[in-house]
Amino acid sequence: MRKSPINYLVTIAAIAVLWIIAAVLVGNYLGDNAALSNTTTEDFGRVYRIVMTIGAVAAVAGLTHWYWHGGKDAAATDLAGARRFWSVWFFILLITSVSCVAGMIVVFRDERFTVVEYLMLFGCASLLTWIPYWICSLAMSPRGVKHAPLGMR
Repeated sequence: MRKSPINYLVTIAAIAVLWIIAAVLVGNYLGDNAALSNTTTEDFGRVYRIVMTIGAVAAVAGLTHWYWHGGKDAAATDLAGARRFWSVWFFILLITSVSCVAGMIVVFRDERFTVVEYLMLFGCASLLTWIPYWICSLAMSPRGVKHAPLGMR
């Protein structure tokens, strides 16, 4: 699974499955169970899915860039540089997950969510951003840089 295009395709499929779980199923659950006073369930679900889609696309972009960069011979010869490259994308996706939650808070600032609902928002944003980046890069990084991700060092 470390060869192109298998790693790209498996990554997209994995994130698509996670998107169905986190954006559709959890989004429907939150829309139905959150105490929304100023927003309709449909509007909440639409905005929630858009925000989670942005996070998922960011993860796909990060992983494809990582696979492309890791497949180059120069990356295999400079493992410290490959680790920095991986870490920068990891940090960007961690910030993206926090930004997804912040975006939801700003858009629905007139609504009152419980702590558990905020944790569900962050958990789903994480499930679509930095978590698949980390797990997919552990399992499917090109051979020359397979020791660069955190957990393989």
